[in-house]
Amino acid sequence: TNITGIAGVTATTLTGTLQTAAQANVTSLGTLTSLALSGDVTMTNTSSNPQLALISAANGVSEIQFGDASDAVRGNILYRSGSAGDALCFNGYNNTERMRITSTGRVLVGDATARTQGGGNNAQLQVSSAASANWARISSASFVSADNVGGGLILSKSRSGTVGSHTVVQNGDKLGSIFFEGSDGTDYERGAHIEALVDG
Repeated sequence: TNITGIAGVTATTLTGTLQTAAQANVTSLGTLTSLALSGDVTMTNTSSNPQLALISAANGVSEIQFGDASDAVRGNILYRSGSAGDALCFNGYNNTERMRITSTGRVLVGDATARTQGGGNNAQLQVSSAASANWARISSASFVSADNVGGGLILSKSRSGTVGSHTVVQNGDKLGSIFFEGSDGTDYERGAHIEALVDG
């Protein structure tokens, strides 16, 4: 069956009902089992919030792929549901995972598993690497020409109990800590640390 009135759509398999407005705009689609588009796709809903939903099978994977003429999948964004990982994953060149946001909100770079450090700490941001010359380091650089301020690391403390609000700190509270740890073959053990505490 030929489909008319839809510009730039190539359908390999269509099932269900396809409905269009009088102009060449699709206002409602039935079930599409496979669809290939050549050109740009624009979703517009100026009176509400446009949504694109990808719904997988239980414990499945929903995926958006990015490619070019020489490689159909050079990178992708995936959501791994349930036992598939329960995480939002970002894959880079060669379809290799580069970053993952877990269901608990932890951001993992260079690793697919949240790791526990010495003292039972399970950090919200974890950067890992097993490659030489890519030593899992984090940098902060300033290139402003009009002042003398360089990169920095800010460690803060509030007793409010609510993110973004303020309650005064108390004597002995830790304002921030830097820990140095090494593996004992099984776990990380703390070798040294630097801490700033409230005095007064």
